[in-house]
Amino acid sequence: MAWFDRPHAEDLVEEHADTAADRAVLQSWVRDGYAIVEQVVPDELIDEMLADLDRVFTGDETHPDLEILDLQFEDGHRAKAAHAELMRVDRDERVAIRDRSNWRMHGFYRQSRAADRIRELPELRRLASMILGVDSHAPYSINFHNGSTQTLHEDSAVFHLGVPNLICGVWIACEDVEEGSGPLVYHPGSHRRQMFDG
Repeated sequence: MAWFDRPHAEDLVEEHADTAADRAVLQSWVRDGYAIVEQVVPDELIDEMLADLDRVFTGDETHPDLEILDLQFEDGHRAKAAHAELMRVDRDERVAIRDRSNWRMHGFYRQSRAADRIRELPELRRLASMILGVDSHAPYSINFHNGSTQTLHEDSAVFHLGVPNLICGVWIACEDVEEGSGPLVYHPGSHRRQMFDG
């Protein structure tokens, strides 16, 4: 069982945090199942990654190992398209495909130095390791522009976990977010419910 799922986990926060800021993160995690941490990823690194994402649609380089999900080509929807297929259409049409699609990419850090640097940021890794109570790294990533439009779900249904709930997702806003503008929905405290309720 993860430390934060134990009875009276709030009493264990002091054992896992050294500073007041870290205690606040862990208290939120134990109580609500999430924590908000601001200004961890430098703006210039986000800008660099966004430029790399833009070049997927506007550049001249083909990424042989990149697949893009949910693209709307002129002749129809592609649930999954190799980047090479996208590169076979002219640049203006690639931009039009980007703009009319609710696209997403898995593992973009393999194509983008900036995305990989974000994934490996020491402070993100430290926070995830502190929350989970074990050394952590980020083996998965998803980049998207408009959000996945997924309904409420449990990530543990997708990822194999040896210990229930021993997972930490990091959502990074790549633009200023105001009240009501973010696509992320989470029900505070839902991590305490039995998994996979019918």
